[in-house]
Amino acid sequence: VRAAGGRVSEREMRGWSASAVAQQEQFLARLAAVGARIAPEYRYTRVVNGFSARLDPTSAALLDGDREVTGIYPVRIAYPAQAAGAEGGVLPSAVADLEIAGLDGSGVTVALLDTGVDPSHPYLRQRVLAGVDVINPGSGGIAQPHPTIPGRPERHGTELAGIIAGTEGPDGLHGIAPGASIMPVRVGGWQPNAEGGYSVYSRTDQLIAGLEAAVDPNDDGDVLDAARITLIGMVEPYASFAD
Repeated sequence: VRAAGGRVSEREMRGWSASAVAQQEQFLARLAAVGARIAPEYRYTRVVNGFSARLDPTSAALLDGDREVTGIYPVRIAYPAQAAGAEGGVLPSAVADLEIAGLDGSGVTVALLDTGVDPSHPYLRQRVLAGVDVINPGSGGIAQPHPTIPGRPERHGTELAGIIAGTEGPDGLHGIAPGASIMPVRVGGWQPNAEGGYSVYSRTDQLIAGLEAAVDPNDDGDVLDAARITLIGMVEPYASFAD
């Protein structure tokens, strides 16, 4: 963008995105020709140029030694952030009192990378926009129920959305920016765990895919519709810092 003078057209941005995809395809074809077996699960072209994939030792070695590869990073697990000592979703008073005088977030879209959000919650009114589901595309970022246990929906994204843009709560409780709009990007939620059941978590490759969605929500290659603010509600290790 700087090289183009600071302003570019939608057509130019879409061309750059298409070029990045084409270069990735050429790269994967070249690696396949020398014996690498790579099937990307997530592809990235807006935030970084890369992909995530399960790799066997041979494929990992071929990637690691390739001149075009900047780095290979392990996929890690991230969990919903929790304040130390928080019980039953009660907000610490320091969080409940946060606000910026004269500013309420009106006209600002916040991409919330977390579990799904419940748009019907009365505390959120009409603050929730159509979102993106990175884990199971098609849900629009709505909070999902436990796959096998009724009555156990994802809650963390809805709670964090309330901290951001909630309004008309009990005793005047409201979020930090009650005029803002929330675009839920579901990067975490009920997923299979090592014990054969389900747990709420995210993976770092899903987080990057969520950032891609925040930058280009309609996935058309240009970023003029990017969210102004992106907030990630997932952390690693399990507990977040005290502040």
